[in-house]
Amino acid sequence: MVDLPVIAVPYGGQVLEAAYRAATAGGLLGVHRLITAAMKDDDLPIRSLYVRGAVRAATDPAQLRGLLVSRTALVRAEALQA
Repeated sequence: MVDLPVIAVPYGGQVLEAAYRAATAGGLLGVHRLITAAMKDDDLPIRSLYVRGAVRAATDPAQLRGLLVSRTALVRAEALQA
């Protein structure tokens, strides 16, 4: 694993989206982690990215069952739409 320097940046959706894209491109986020993030992240637009990523990464539809019972309507809708 490579140690990266810590850079002070404002916390926001663009930073989270960039981090998400880098992590998924590098294969660092598995289905379980994506689903957990989709259920618990505080940023709703980022949650939808996690849902779509989980749907792409899933090898079995049963892995996505947790998204369909999410208490967040956006997560359920994204899972159904995908």
